[in-house]
Amino acid sequence: MTPQIKRRTPRRAKKLRKNKPAAAVDPIKLQIERIAYHGKGIGLVDNKIVFVPDTIPGDIVLAKVERQTKNYIEATPMQILQSSSQRSVKPACSHASECGGCQWMDVPYEQQLAWKQAFVEDALQRIAKLDAKPERIIGSEQALNYRSRLRLQVKAQKTGSGFGFFRKRSHELVQVTKCPIAANPLSELIGVIQEQNDGSTEEVFAEALSDIAEISLQLAQSPTDKDQAVILLSFLPLTGQETQRHLQHRLVDRWQRRCSTTLQLITGPENEDSEIPRLFPYDHQAGLSYYTNGLQFQQVNIEANHRLRSYLQLLVKQCLPTAGRVLDLYCGSGNLSLALASMGYDVLAVEINPSAIEAAKFASISQGLNEQTHFVCGDAKTVGSMPEITAERPDLLICDPPRRGLGEEIQDILDWRPKFIIYVSCNPITMARDLNTFKKQGYTCKSVQPFDFFPHSYHVESVSLLML
Repeated sequence: MTPQIKRRTPRRAKKLRKNKPAAAVDPIKLQIERIAYHGKGIGLVDNKIVFVPDTIPGDIVLAKVERQTKNYIEATPMQILQSSSQRSVKPACSHASECGGCQWMDVPYEQQLAWKQAFVEDALQRIAKLDAKPERIIGSEQALNYRSRLRLQVKAQKTGSGFGFFRKRSHELVQVTKCPIAANPLSELIGVIQEQNDGSTEEVFAEALSDIAEISLQLAQSPTDKDQAVILLSFLPLTGQETQRHLQHRLVDRWQRRCSTTLQLITGPENEDSEIPRLFPYDHQAGLSYYTNGLQFQQVNIEANHRLRSYLQLLVKQCLPTAGRVLDLYCGSGNLSLALASMGYDVLAVEINPSAIEAAKFASISQGLNEQTHFVCGDAKTVGSMPEITAERPDLLICDPPRRGLGEEIQDILDWRPKFIIYVSCNPITMARDLNTFKKQGYTCKSVQPFDFFPHSYHVESVSLLML
């Protein structure tokens, strides 16, 4: 009989209590000794742990106490009295000290990788209760210009609407004219949009921006010529108003006069009122093309994603040398499913986003993989009741959940008892929690391989192999 774990059931809502303001405490001075996941520096004051964001080991800081508990203190930095010797690199971005996008642009990349390696190792030992150490982290080939997708925030300013990225620890706007971690065409386009914003006196421009919360940019390729780069431009929310269309076309005119990359407007998920294609290829590897509509989640570091995809293919080949049935939970637009189908595996893939499933099906059919793939639009939390899955249990399970990790679906996985599980994670904390659950139910963690998809930030990806 399969061991059962308690399903996570909603608790009764408790009566909300207003947070009491923290008692006035003088600023504290401390030296940062270590760094934790989420990029918070750790120091000690009176033998109590203090977490201070945006600090690194070696910094001596003056910090404001925001919250105290029995075991630790949360504080915000007021002033760095002495910078760590590890801050030894001149940032490639003039906004690095204020923009919330990058935490470590002044730290050597090798040191960033060492910290990320430590995040995964600490989570495995402290939370998963595993003795095994992770493999050496696989870094990004590019530390700059690696992002193929960006979302710019738009907010009202005193002089009109501005756009850029959120300031560290706030929703205040840092206006930018370029972004060094973005692919060059995207970074150039930021400057063009800013020029249009700064140079326009038309009321229609200001009116259009006032209706926009975000500007989405994604680098892709032409559906008819993979050597022709295309930038997919979307203003969100997609209102379809004439003012918004006017703004978009003005930007296209300005862009095409100076750049060879095509700027493609995305007016809605289906582009029903235009001649715009529904789907664009954004990635090519090993003879396969992967598609997007410009409004769905995709991995932003294409080169790092190639490495992860190739590594996962090797793992699956080791587990199932000849053939087998693979279940891919949280499959997105087929990022992993298509590659496995091309190897001859029968892949059943589940994703809740209908536009991502549409892209996955198109890629599968157009490349002759529809006999090996079956894409299901549904919530992974209800995967145990899906007839496509209950009819035949998988030999190998791949799960690539969001940052929260696995939820109720973990019991369904344990009920199936697949011999092999490959867990792809973007959060070592929730990954370690779930690995501990699998360990208690008889699974052995055979390997954990970290990957860096986001240089200059604390984020780290991992691929774990579990076996019964």
